[in-house]
Order: sequence, then C-alpha cells, then structure tokens
Amino acid sequence: RRELRDHLGYSRNFTSYGIIGNSEIWPLTPFQRAYAEITSGKPMLVSFMMYFGFCFLVAFSVVFVLEEKVSGTRHLQQLCGLSPIVYWCVSFVYDVIMYCTAVLLSMVIMAAFQYYPFVSKTHITPFLLASLGFGLNSISSLQLVSRLFRSPSLAYVVLACSTFIMGLISLIIVFSLDIQNDSETEMLNNALKNTFV
Repeated sequence: RRELRDHLGYSRNFTSYGIIGNSEIWPLTPFQRAYAEITSGKPMLVSFMMYFGFCFLVAFSVVFVLEEKVSGTRHLQQLCGLSPIVYWCVSFVYDVIMYCTAVLLSMVIMAAFQYYPFVSKTHITPFLLASLGFGLNSISSLQLVSRLFRSPSLAYVVLACSTFIMGLISLIIVFSLDIQNDSETEMLNNALKNTFV
C-alpha cells in the first residue's frame, strides 16, 4: 500500500484514487458440494432415523401379546371370563397410547431444539398424521401377524426388520420413479405416492 502511494507522489489527492474489487462466485469444490448435500439432506436423515425407531417401537407391541401367550396368562384371563374382544381392544389401545406418547415426546424434543422441518406450523400436521397413520396401521397389522410366532424375541426382530424393509422399499420405488420424470410412469408414480407416502 505504501509503494502505491509513493508512485503517486505527495502532491496528489489520495482520495481520488482507489481499487475497485468485483467478486464472482467460484464453483464449489467436491468437498464443499458434498458438505452442502449432507447439510441439505439433514431433514431426510432425521426422518429416516425416526422411521427406524418407530419400526422397532411398533414391533415391540407384539412382545407383550406373545409373552402372555407363551406364559399362559392369556389362557388364565380367558378362564376367568375375559372376552377375547375386550383383550384385543385393550391391548390395541394400550399399544396406541404408548406409540402416541413416543410421537409426542419426539415432537417435544424437536421443538425444544427448534428443529423446524418437523415442528413448524406448516409441517406439524402432516408429520402428526403420517406418524399416527403409520402407528395405527403397523400396530393393527402386527397384532394380526403375531399369531404366526411362538417366540417373542424372534417375532420382535422379524417384524421390526420386515416393517423397516417394506417401508424402505416402498420409498425407494416412489423416489426412483419420481427422479425418472417419465410420462409413461407418471400415473403409476402418483398412485404409489398416494399409497405409500
């Protein structure tokens, strides 16, 4: 900076001289591009992890039913006059209450950390409806399938993994059809989106 002033001399007005800089956007490096993709995919990662946890949560509802079946307490309840309809309704209501408690706790945690992709005014209702729909559907279908198992631990692992894999496959199919953007598969894609997502 001093060398530039020396070339101008002492008789010149320094305020009439200056340097103008223009900045242009440089292309992102591969590391910066990968970081941008990771940070923009954070809501998808969080929803994937929540789905993973909810799959194991709904599969846990089968454990108590099978424990009562294996230990014989359900047979004792039926001998004491408990109707099978009352037994299954109470079991279903209990599992739904436990699932709703977990969903509400996850929403409280997201609100506490101000994670707005899930708890903002525009996203809270679809998130609640999707979570509750998944829970009600999974709990009722898993209780129907529980008759196929004799071991509670085996049923828990098989049903949790199968629920997770079926949901993952359906999402992969929908999103791969969405990426193709083909007019021939557009009607199939919309039908699958309405069904799975």
